[in-house]
Amino acid sequence: MVVTHPLASFLISVLLVAALVVGCGGGAPGDNSEQSSSPSSSGVTVTPSTAAITAGGSQQFTASMPSNWSVDGVAGGNTSLGTISASGLYIAPSTAGNHTVKATSSTDTSKSGSAVVTVTAAAASSAPAVLTYHNNNARTGLNPNETALTPSNVNPKTFGKKFSFAVDGAVFAQPLYVPNLSINGVTRNVLYVATEHNSVYAFDADGKTLTPLWRRSFLNPAEDITTVPACQACGRTSLGPEVGITGTPVIDLDSKTLFVAAMTQEDGQPAHHLHALDLLSGAEKFGGPKRIQASVRGKGKGSNLNGQVPFHDATHNQRPGLLLLNGVLYLCWAAFSDVEPYHGWVMAYDATTLDQIAAFNVSPDSSAGGIWAGGGAPAADSEGNVYVTTGNGYYDQAGEEWGQSFLKLRLVDGKLSVVDSFTPFNWVQTNAFDLDIGSGAPTLLPGDSPPRLLVSGTKDGKIYLLDRDSLGRFHQGDNSQIVQEINLNPPFVTSGTRPRMYSSPAYWNGFVYFGTANGNLKAYGLSNGKLSLASQSNNHFTSRGGIPVVSANGTSNGVVWLVERITSTGQTVLRAYDAINVSKEIYTSNMNAARDGLGKGSPFTSPTVANGKVYVSSRGVISVFGLLH
Repeated sequence: MVVTHPLASFLISVLLVAALVVGCGGGAPGDNSEQSSSPSSSGVTVTPSTAAITAGGSQQFTASMPSNWSVDGVAGGNTSLGTISASGLYIAPSTAGNHTVKATSSTDTSKSGSAVVTVTAAAASSAPAVLTYHNNNARTGLNPNETALTPSNVNPKTFGKKFSFAVDGAVFAQPLYVPNLSINGVTRNVLYVATEHNSVYAFDADGKTLTPLWRRSFLNPAEDITTVPACQACGRTSLGPEVGITGTPVIDLDSKTLFVAAMTQEDGQPAHHLHALDLLSGAEKFGGPKRIQASVRGKGKGSNLNGQVPFHDATHNQRPGLLLLNGVLYLCWAAFSDVEPYHGWVMAYDATTLDQIAAFNVSPDSSAGGIWAGGGAPAADSEGNVYVTTGNGYYDQAGEEWGQSFLKLRLVDGKLSVVDSFTPFNWVQTNAFDLDIGSGAPTLLPGDSPPRLLVSGTKDGKIYLLDRDSLGRFHQGDNSQIVQEINLNPPFVTSGTRPRMYSSPAYWNGFVYFGTANGNLKAYGLSNGKLSLASQSNNHFTSRGGIPVVSANGTSNGVVWLVERITSTGQTVLRAYDAINVSKEIYTSNMNAARDGLGKGSPFTSPTVANGKVYVSSRGVISVFGLLH
């Protein structure tokens, strides 16, 4: 018989309890090795147990058993606490703070578990806004503040399609981008998209939600307001089965307004309207929409017995992007497949009232001269001058007929006037063969030292480099009065297969980029006021070519982007090139078509590059590309 001393019995009990505690998984103080999830004494484990996210961001939580979710005791949460879905996806509120996410068993409410969320203020995006076609009024197509995308990481292993947005029609307009907007209490980067089905969408540009933040439709079938149907006889076929919004809108960030021109059919008759939409809600502003109408004196096609040439709704196509300059909106017009009567028009509107200020007709005593520019937009300088190119039509400087020309316009005392021009000496021949000057849009090259340069390409396969302080007018027999003329045409090519231009050139770091149809991407170096070929891509584009844009971090890491539409199939391809040497194609969406394929798209598509992402339009879809983290 062993007799134990009472003190010994006490010590043995303490040691047994300690051993049981260690055996149950007790760790040293401060040991966080098992803290990725939150075991609850009541039986529900929430993973992760802690999370830190920015305002408006998201965090996926999981529970160890089917559960109902709450935030700070509120089932499903709310906008001030953050919301949580039935699957445990938490969307943070727009303000910083700490919150508790709780999972309660859906079969036994006595069982629960929780996690703590720290919401920090959202960092302001450093990405510049894309408020207009090709980034700026010079139309250089340059984003010089792109820090994420480089020639080394834009490749099919690390770059590709991340997500996409569904829209209700074809998209010809370039998507626009505004960072750091507060919509419904959440700060977001926002992408704006316009469709031929007459809708304007606002999307979260980072894909935090794929549902539109808002959508504005200009249709009302109950009031017999519909899109304009395609029509072979009237030329409305190249835009698809319907016509709505074609030209790229423009954004005024100061007033937080998006301006857009839309074509609708009302009581069976086509009509054009100018709209001003609130960036945050899509609501109409400034008394809009305003009906677009105009009339000038003349005896040209479509003129009436009063000696006036009216604007004809049915035959005019608002193809170019809009220009906003010094509080004035400029809209340009051409035809649908050259169906008469039509004229080239430039109209000016007050951006605060939507009242028309002036209307200029390129061909008041003849016809044509359409301003369409491959979907480009009029360029403008800081002095208030507006630059456009015109298509097929008659030229007569004395009679103010301005077909087949470069025009420099200025608004003075409520009137738009031509203050300078250039018309190639062989305009009669190019006009006869439908090789219009106006298939390309002008780009103003940087630099304030004379000559201040303007460059554009044409359907005739020419590149014209002009002094925008003295464009050159018309010179009999040759074009020796201008800065430079470059002929892209090899000998003995036919009209149908010659290299052509249907785009704005892009500029970066001393290089000018041209995406030629029936040709390739060309990079010209700009030195001593002249262009010389520096490199060209090894691939050749089909009959519409591509419209180049450039992303770069200042003078480094330049990437040239463009979208090619294959004429025979309608399929679109995103392509990227090293901007220093465009013979180096670093990425195409066909390299991993299962992941990155774009499907069928529209001609004259211009991608938008902002904040590490590339936004590409195709039929009914906006595809978003970026680094694959």
